Amino acid sequence: MSHKANGFTVVNLKHRSDRPTCHQIFIKEYTSKNVHTKLPEQRTLLILNVPPYVQENELKHAFQRIGEIEEVYLGSDLNDLPSMDDDSITDSKYFNPKKPIDKFKCAWLVFKASRSLRAALKEQEVVLYENDRTILVTGLDRWMSEYTNGIVIEKDLEAEVNKYMNVFEVDEMREKEDEKRVEVDEDGWTVVKKSGRNAGFQQKESVIAKIEDKIASRKSKKELANFYTFQIRESKQRHIVSMRKRFESDKRKVEQMKKERKFKPLAPLKQ
Repeated sequence: MSHKANGFTVVNLKHRSDRPTCHQIFIKEYTSKNVHTKLPEQRTLLILNVPPYVQENELKHAFQRIGEIEEVYLGSDLNDLPSMDDDSITDSKYFNPKKPIDKFKCAWLVFKASRSLRAALKEQEVVLYENDRTILVTGLDRWMSEYTNGIVIEKDLEAEVNKYMNVFEVDEMREKEDEKRVEVDEDGWTVVKKSGRNAGFQQKESVIAKIEDKIASRKSKKELANFYTFQIRESKQRHIVSMRKRFESDKRKVEQMKKERKFKPLAPLKQ
């Protein structure tokens, strides 16, 4: 009977099947509101409390008897999800930016079939290594292994650089060929077809219609703004003309009043 804790299933993770000691991990089906292309629904197992000494290969070995596994991702916490645009060379010894996480961590294990995920959720115990072998290295042996792996072998480094440059040059030539390959459709549009990771979008009718609607909307707003500006300017001009006419009318009235005015001099004061 499997134990539950806050929605997670408690599973015993054993270093070797012939050893009585074990470590407990917590597993459940991974679900999220945000769609993640590398973590498909109904096929991804979320694992918590993964020990520091357990890496991708060990987890894959422990769960592969349940079903075929596509990929294993490790993270420091639940927010440390694998990047969607991570195209780094993961099998490179010298150019792999990913470093092992040497602390308790989370894992996302992607099965190839959803039935494998359902079977994994029913497990009560998983074993990292077989009885007759273990690849866990600790203490002085681990330090010596890290030091040895850190030594750069020039021939291996040169081979990796040449391998990477060959792939890069092939991709670059393919992109240049795609840029040269153009096609004109029935409406006279020049359609550029590209393939690969930097491929551009195709100009579909729906996309073109949206762009045209956006341009028309901007044009109408600009025309409306210009119309209001013109209307305000015309109103000001009419107001100025009206004030000038009123000024001239008042001026004529003043002149007329001056002409019609009759002066009656006051009598001199008696002394």
